[in-house]
Amino acid sequence: MTKMELFYAVAGTLAGVLTVIFAKWGTEFKKMADKTPTKVDDYILKFAKMGVEYAEKYFNGSSNETKKKMATLETLKQLGENGVKEVSNAVLGQAIETAVKEKKEKEAGK
Repeated sequence: MTKMELFYAVAGTLAGVLTVIFAKWGTEFKKMADKTPTKVDDYILKFAKMGVEYAEKYFNGSSNETKKKMATLETLKQLGENGVKEVSNAVLGQAIETAVKEKKEKEAGK
């Protein structure tokens, strides 16, 4: 084997190893990024919007307080079914309020 062939063999192996390492790191960084507060809040807000839609659909004639309670319960149910074990009351309340606000803004824009 010539020096050039040896160089190419080592370089190819090194490139393969580095590709595997960077691919693994990429997936690990993605997992870490998904756990940042912003991503978690977006995830909770997604389910809060579903909870608000549920409350508006099935408890339309009820008071706002009743609809908020039903939206909160539905949101907690959806979060639990999707692997979120704990959510603080403050974060959940803020998500419900944001979902209601966005829904009203969307309806006003129609």
